[in-house]
Amino acid sequence: MKKLEAFMIIKNEAEMLDDALNSIHGVDKITICDTGSSDGTFDIYEKHKVNWFKYSKFNTAQYSFKSFSDARNECKQHCTGDWLLYIDGDEVYSEGAVKKIKNMINSQWIKDFDALILEVNTDQDVTYQPRVIRNKPTMWYFATVHNSLRVFPDGIDGPNETFPASKYYSTSIQVRANVSPNHEREPDRSLILLLEQLDTQPFNDRYLYYVTREWLNRREPIKALYYLNRYFKVAPPTNESADAYFLAATCHYELGDKMAAMECAMKAVMILPSFKQAWQMLEGISHPDWRQYWNHMVRRADNKGVLFIRDTK
Repeated sequence: MKKLEAFMIIKNEAEMLDDALNSIHGVDKITICDTGSSDGTFDIYEKHKVNWFKYSKFNTAQYSFKSFSDARNECKQHCTGDWLLYIDGDEVYSEGAVKKIKNMINSQWIKDFDALILEVNTDQDVTYQPRVIRNKPTMWYFATVHNSLRVFPDGIDGPNETFPASKYYSTSIQVRANVSPNHEREPDRSLILLLEQLDTQPFNDRYLYYVTREWLNRREPIKALYYLNRYFKVAPPTNESADAYFLAATCHYELGDKMAAMECAMKAVMILPSFKQAWQMLEGISHPDWRQYWNHMVRRADNKGVLFIRDTK
């Protein structure tokens, strides 16, 4: 039987962690990298008898936390399971998820795949993420914030490649992502890390995209548009850039420029015609006499390939 091990990076999640760990009851082992907790989190480690350690770089005098992928990869290095399940401290897996995952990884029909895609739900959107991965020495996490799973053919210190889509297997298993009280205590943690990265990598499209989202979360459309304009100069036409054009459309709409909003929404659906919410924006902004035509596209759009699904109707 294949062993399923959960791995986590945690800091000050005393209010949320118990629910997270209860939701993955049944995994064969839990390994946690603690990046500097100072609350009752350690009591929960003891209660659930998890295998935990302190993040090595955090504990050096010269270091302050700089990268989620570094911590995630260090945690992975401590894991011994055949398959690894990732969960954040403020998340909850759906009922029966662990049993379903164990059945999958021990079945023959999953032998050609290296990662299981799960549906992650927040109050704002739905995304599909690789949350269960085969424990291979060539699979690691990349990027300081909002990590992506990548292939490192020569090991973690070598160059990396895009994870092949053919190795993903989509499931119907759901994860509920809640809002941790720790986010309120450190609201700018991700923003600071992203801005630091952009100081040294000013044309990194991934960091430009996610720093835009940080400014939008703070209701700062002008700052968001500044980074989006930089993003559009370097980003290829992908589902991420389609979402970026939709974000630009929302910024222009909030600033009162409906024509610019329509232009950006049109660019979003030019890249990704399945993008339902972009069609909905075009329908909503257009003259009432023409909305029936936009609505035809709304009804046909199925959100296939959309990065963040904000409307599921």
